Amino acid sequence: MPSSEPYLDVDLGPHNRIVKFSSAEEVQHFVEAEFETWSWLSAPPVQGDAGNPWPTVSKAFHQIRGAIQKVNNETSEPLVSALKRSLEQAFRSQRIPLSSSAVGAFIQDVRSESAITAAAALATWMGTGGVNYANFEQVKGAVLIAAFDADMTSRTPAAVKRSLRNLSQQFQNSREKTERETLEQRQTFSRERLEHRNALARALRRGRRDTKRFHDRNQSAINETVISFRKEALEATTSILETEALYREHMRLKGPVEYWSNKAKEHRINAQSRQRFLVVSA
Repeated sequence: MPSSEPYLDVDLGPHNRIVKFSSAEEVQHFVEAEFETWSWLSAPPVQGDAGNPWPTVSKAFHQIRGAIQKVNNETSEPLVSALKRSLEQAFRSQRIPLSSSAVGAFIQDVRSESAITAAAALATWMGTGGVNYANFEQVKGAVLIAAFDADMTSRTPAAVKRSLRNLSQQFQNSREKTERETLEQRQTFSRERLEHRNALARALRRGRRDTKRFHDRNQSAINETVISFRKEALEATTSILETEALYREHMRLKGPVEYWSNKAKEHRINAQSRQRFLVVSA
């Protein structure tokens, strides 16, 4: 069963980190990548500058490469230990920053403004000396790395400017996005309001038509009812008038009949009275 222990476990200093390697090849890839990070020190405008820490950096990497070569030729615990010591010497004792460290990122950021300033910052950080304090760019690098080390700043002026530009651009983008969204919302609101008005107008027109149809139907029924009522009232009035005329004719004829009937009754009563009187007298 293969061991789970790392091939090499190296503490590269408090400003770097602990790095674990699983093989000599991994160590070699790591070293070559870090060497490439600082290879700009060997090119103009810092090449040959008295304060350039490149000789120290180059020598440290040369020693590490030699140790790796020995391990590749013969794997033994003493040679692996020697490789570990060369890594610790370069990154821990001589303070070469890892490219992924905060210090390395800060110096690379300074380099975007001035390679001379960045080289002076690295020289000051590593303590190699040679910074020309009569040279403003070198002095600036020394001051910037000192401020970084004292936690007075974590970013260069150029980085701050870039951040401000990025923030300004983000604000501009946000403002444009807000304006677009506001315009879209206004257009949506106007469209919905127009649709609502049209729907309301259609509903009102439909309501008026329904009301008119309802009124027309009811008015027709009312007119028919009024006509029927008037017809029945006329028929009733005619019947009453006819009845009244018959009654008057009846009363007109009834008067003489009652008169003569009463006269006949009186004559009968008188006749009967005289007959009783004659019977009694006889």
